[in-house]
Amino acid sequence: MSEFSAGAAPPDVSIVIPVYDGAATIGPLVDDLVARLSDHRLEIVLVNDASRDASEAECLGLVARYPQVVVYAALARNFGEHNAAITGLRLATGNLVVTMDDDLQNPPSEVPRLLAEARRGCDVVYAQFETKRHHWFRNFGSRFNDLAANWLLGKPLPQVWICASTICITACPQYQRCQCSKPNSFCAL
Repeated sequence: MSEFSAGAAPPDVSIVIPVYDGAATIGPLVDDLVARLSDHRLEIVLVNDASRDASEAECLGLVARYPQVVVYAALARNFGEHNAAITGLRLATGNLVVTMDDDLQNPPSEVPRLLAEARRGCDVVYAQFETKRHHWFRNFGSRFNDLAANWLLGKPLPQVWICASTICITACPQYQRCQCSKPNSFCAL
């Protein structure tokens, strides 16, 4: 977790980023987020999911560059993106938590829009891709996953499509308690 001086307020925003073979993209992503969100008390939680490239060195470099902002955790082996995200959510200390991918498919420019929607009173805000740049088979699997999640969660269709690699913001206290003050209420951009 981030270190705060005695009496310092916790971050208002934590950004959780699972990292897998993201050595080429994680630095520019974090640099952009730090610059873009300079008016927030910010925490960025990087969780390395046993990358095979130089991601660990890049992440440790970011911790050294932004010691008051970047938190790093390394998983012992590759557990998958979702487990890395859950690890990051457990480490996050912000009042709001944004989850996003390390590959720059989720534009950092969308984070302020998510924050604005969350501050309107939504417990969870999802964004969707206009165009996904993944292989067709991965897109098909994501769409199937979206349909299953929508059906299981009783979400209205087709207002919000959740993808396996979506950018999302949630109120951290709601996540930590596993409760929602407005069951089955979803806000979309």
